[in-house]
Amino acid sequence: MLPLFLLAALGPTTQDAQAAAYYFPAAGLRGMARGGAIIAGVDDLSAQYWNPAALVRLGEGQAYLNMSFVRQDVSFQRIDYNEDGSVRRQFAPVTNDAPMMTIPQFAVGSSFGLEKTYFALGFHPPFAPRLDYPETGAQRYALQDSLVLQWYAGPSVAHKVLPWLTIGAGVFWSPVNASQTIDLMICQDETPNGETTVCKTDFSDQADPNKAEDDYAAQSDVTVGVNMWDWNNITWNVGLLAEPADWLAIGVSVLPPMKVSGKGSLAVEFGDEHWMYAPPIEAIDGTSYADKDVIVGLTLPWVVRGGVAVQPTERIEVELAATWQRWQMTKEIRVTDVNVVVRDNPDNDINTEDIPITDDVVLPANYVNAWSVHLGGDVDATDWLTVRAGTYYETSAVPGATQTVAVVDGNKIGYGLGATGFLGKRWSVEGAFSQGFIAERNIKDSQAARQEIPVDLLAALNGEIDATLGPGAIVGNGIFSSKMTYISAGMTYYFGK
Repeated sequence: MLPLFLLAALGPTTQDAQAAAYYFPAAGLRGMARGGAIIAGVDDLSAQYWNPAALVRLGEGQAYLNMSFVRQDVSFQRIDYNEDGSVRRQFAPVTNDAPMMTIPQFAVGSSFGLEKTYFALGFHPPFAPRLDYPETGAQRYALQDSLVLQWYAGPSVAHKVLPWLTIGAGVFWSPVNASQTIDLMICQDETPNGETTVCKTDFSDQADPNKAEDDYAAQSDVTVGVNMWDWNNITWNVGLLAEPADWLAIGVSVLPPMKVSGKGSLAVEFGDEHWMYAPPIEAIDGTSYADKDVIVGLTLPWVVRGGVAVQPTERIEVELAATWQRWQMTKEIRVTDVNVVVRDNPDNDINTEDIPITDDVVLPANYVNAWSVHLGGDVDATDWLTVRAGTYYETSAVPGATQTVAVVDGNKIGYGLGATGFLGKRWSVEGAFSQGFIAERNIKDSQAARQEIPVDLLAALNGEIDATLGPGAIVGNGIFSSKMTYISAGMTYYFGK
């Protein structure tokens, strides 16, 4: 029965989208430099990602490589409240100590001599953070560490159907890998043989309540982890680019929802101090269980982007863009094909027979739709130097009541800066820097609960294991603050003139 506890505690480990919730608002060097305002004005091979119709602008053949470094600074101070709203316990703040995530992007494109058509082939991962928190920190019931790898790789084509109208589309292979580690609690039931089962939360009668609670956690916590791959995702995007005048461009692009169904492994590891394996009960031979064939599935949202770019002069372009993401359709995360057997052990009076686990696990997500606005543009400062800047505002897809350190979101503002320098007729080099700031959240009504299994020890010793997984103590209340930082560098080689 124990690995089931892990599954129900995992939460949304499979992460994919374009902004809000799991991912950051911009991707690619020029996109982040313009604050995401690059739907109508995109003018490099990142058009595959933003708006494939804009590829037709490139004309000549070219190849580019970008390297981006992405980090999300997170600070969380957990606060536990009494029923009357007073503070019961205030924990030490924890921070994300993971290094910057390195994200490459590269693409090549050519018109192959066709005046109205352009082809491209590229590799475009969206921006996402890496997270690593203290193993014994107060956040451990929501997350210890996580890493997400995901990309879009494939061909795109743009064709000018009218002198002022271009259509574009791309087809992408989009695998997803997600790994995550958290803690849950398997405790001795505080109401043995009672109608309810609970883990202990009140230590006010102890001489040192904080120390007593820490010791209790060490004797009850179980570390669980999952690693999942979905190699089979194929997705697409489409775009339109209307240019009714030399100074005006209107762009729209759409990315459809994607169903992720990844095969993975999960593991449950008991600590040396856990009560089930400490005297007077003899330790089980081995303190871990695993299932290598679980399936984790969820649905990711529609993403619709639009932008209007104007050129008040030949050297200046300004764009106003917006994005809408239908996160409301992400209702749940479902874990299926569970087949774990906790083996019996003659040296343990609790495990007297094999216990198979085969039930699906359904985890509610209940996200909300999110939208964003972006303003940015370019200035050709000289014939060999273009500078860029932009800003954005984005709403949160994650309600405060369900936020944890696993996905720190919120209403956010940000800016970007960048430049491109042209070296002769064949090369350009560029760099960009961007930051985003999530509004501080002081959450007092969290629904994020530690997953607990209170075990009726007396009943277990009589061969009656009736432990039920369920939410226990609230662990999501407290103060969240976060900042995102992006640094990018890249180069482009032009095959034509």
